[in-house]
Amino acid sequence: MVKYRIELDTVKRWTGPETYTTMQRATCGDEQIEGNGFIVREMCKILASNSRPLEGLVEVYRGDVPCFTVVTLKQWLNGV
Repeated sequence: MVKYRIELDTVKRWTGPETYTTMQRATCGDEQIEGNGFIVREMCKILASNSRPLEGLVEVYRGDVPCFTVVTLKQWLNGV
């Protein structure tokens, strides 16, 4: 079975010479998305739009720590 490992981390977005905001980043292979909010679901939408198998399992990690229960890509897209 196909597995997708989504890595979460935080990046700085500079808004001026001395000020920044932090944003969440999700990375899966060559795909990457930044933002605040439901970035894991957005990453799943990107994976699905690239014709990835919907039966594949999605694992979400922040470093070495699992963040969510492992479910299929289809379940992430359906909001489970």
